[in-house]
Amino acid sequence: MIPLIFAPVNKELVIETIKGGKNSNLRLNELGLVKGKIVKIVNKRQMGPILLQVDNSRLAIGQGIALKIIVKI
Repeated sequence: MIPLIFAPVNKELVIETIKGGKNSNLRLNELGLVKGKIVKIVNKRQMGPILLQVDNSRLAIGQGIALKIIVKI
């Protein structure tokens, strides 16, 4: 298991846990990022947000939040 920020692009990933605070966990839950959800990194760069595909939607999250989301490849 690794933080989302270090996961490879275009691979299916399963969210194992989110190590954020109460507010960040609540917001991520509202966006559909919950334990067991399958996500895929669409685009990732050195700087700037990470673009994710979640179900049939795409969303951008910051690198700080991506460090708190632990995934399994």
